[in-house]
Amino acid sequence: MNSQLKYLKTNLTLLVFCALAVLVPMTAFFSTRAVVPLTILAVLVGTFDQIRRREWRFPIDAMTAILLGAVVLWALISAAWALDSFLAFRGAGKILGNVTIGILLLGLALKLRDEFQPKLLGYALTVGMVIALSALTIDPLFNQPFSALVYGGPISVNAIGLYWLNASTAILIVLVWPLIVFLKGEKKLFWGLVILAWLTWVTHLIGFNTGLVVIGISAVLFIPLLLLRARAFAILSVLGAAAIFLSPFVLPRVFDPVVYAPMEAVPKPLVHRMYIWKFASGRLLEKPFVGWGMNAARVIPGGKERATDKFRASYGEFLPLHPHNAGLQIWLELGIPGTLAFAALLAILLQRARALGLAGVAAPFLLLQFLSAFLFSEVSFGIWQSWWQAVLWINIALAVLLCRPPPAPERAQPG
Repeated sequence: MNSQLKYLKTNLTLLVFCALAVLVPMTAFFSTRAVVPLTILAVLVGTFDQIRRREWRFPIDAMTAILLGAVVLWALISAAWALDSFLAFRGAGKILGNVTIGILLLGLALKLRDEFQPKLLGYALTVGMVIALSALTIDPLFNQPFSALVYGGPISVNAIGLYWLNASTAILIVLVWPLIVFLKGEKKLFWGLVILAWLTWVTHLIGFNTGLVVIGISAVLFIPLLLLRARAFAILSVLGAAAIFLSPFVLPRVFDPVVYAPMEAVPKPLVHRMYIWKFASGRLLEKPFVGWGMNAARVIPGGKERATDKFRASYGEFLPLHPHNAGLQIWLELGIPGTLAFAALLAILLQRARALGLAGVAAPFLLLQFLSAFLFSEVSFGIWQSWWQAVLWINIALAVLLCRPPPAPERAQPG
């Protein structure tokens, strides 16, 4: 650790990642959008450091670069038939910016991976996680002292809990898995599981049901992923692609709001989400090949009309800003070409994760990081939201840095 502290003084890139590891969980509590400027600042400082030392390198392979470039180009071309050309151009520009920042961040992580062991960074993430969990514990138990700083006073809590803390908690749920992998490597797996249990309790405390479902699915799938070993990466690639391509056909049938609306046990916001999925699926199938154009979800015909029924009266707009499902949003806006590129990128990501060479329980924990991010993208957040894109890139970078294969056993020396 002392050697790494000395190294920290001369390596701005390591300092950048340690700062991100501490600040992102903490900052996200007050504003998820603040993750974006933090990431941009980190990339600028780290890239300057790498260029200054003439050590920067392009971090991704040709196929990944082509796919990412194709998504940006297709989003730009879609402005030709988009409902709002300005929104389409702006959306394409955001994707280009997010991809550029992500690639640069990944480049810094890959260079740093070759130079140091992750101990200092892992403990920095532990500190950030513990501080954020402490804030998330104190806020609901003691009349929201931290939320009051942001919003000017306590917020009235309704049936869906402390909803404004959901996104912050989701970030921690995705970040906890690489942290567990690191702590397992440090022979401190017990403390990693303690942090996971604490996070689960906090998720329940604030009433974040989606987060509990994601953690629950992760717990159920851990043993199967462990038993499948390397095959789990390929299986998740197939299942991820299937989820994307089947979503407009399966979601409206499995989660039909007409069926669930009369059930009092089903929360009203969840029924509203089902109406959103059903509406987006219907609009998607009207233009399945090229889509409605980048950012069309914001101005889709009929999207601002309100969903109503005789059971819960009015729910809200059929499509407020996005469909709360990455597969639906990409297909709705970018059609089959965008959907194919997204599915291919997921497969490449899992292939690269497999190449990290993790063994034992570390590999399924890494897959749970991917699964958590994928599930939140499929049921909660807009895939083009800059803060969520930043979180995804940060998680990829942290996985590269913290998820290391076990050291090769030393050969016995002849005696």
